[in-house]
Amino acid sequence: MTPTDPPVAAAKKLMTADEYWDWCQRPENADRRTELIRGEVFEMSKPTLSHGKVVLRIGSMLETYSAQS
Repeated sequence: MTPTDPPVAAAKKLMTADEYWDWCQRPENADRRTELIRGEVFEMSKPTLSHGKVVLRIGSMLETYSAQS
């Protein structure tokens, strides 16, 4: 490798949905909030109080709309 060649990164092993399911069932991952996106595990932040209020309001609006139909 010469100084002008870009470094080569090691290939990441992507996780399948079945592997992710098994990973989520481990006791050390029980309380973690994660998502599998294109084979990679991402940690999600916990929802806040304002998030809950927005979800409740949207749900209420959808309920009202569907009751009118």
